[in-house]
Amino acid sequence: MGGRLDTQLRGTSGPTYSRIGNDLVAANAFYRLGESYRAQSKNQEAEKAFREAHEIHSRIGSDLGAANALLGLGQIYRAQSKNQEAEKVLREAHSHRQ
Repeated sequence: MGGRLDTQLRGTSGPTYSRIGNDLVAANAFYRLGESYRAQSKNQEAEKAFREAHEIHSRIGSDLGAANALLGLGQIYRAQSKNQEAEKVLREAHSHRQ
């Protein structure tokens, strides 16, 4: 990913940002960034953003956020006809939501 917003968000997932309790904000921002990239068919960038959102949501125990990030990732894989990868992440997303 490249861009100023992405660079700023990457800086927010470190210890200083965690200390002030804004990991959820960072995770949601990465998710939105992934959605934006997906809408522009920037699939590599979208994949990275969704993975980052998933990692943060998982770390902070946000099952719904982690599931949504995986759904975004599944949509990217489906658009690329990577059906096995899509099925894998969509099944994982489903397990987060139960």
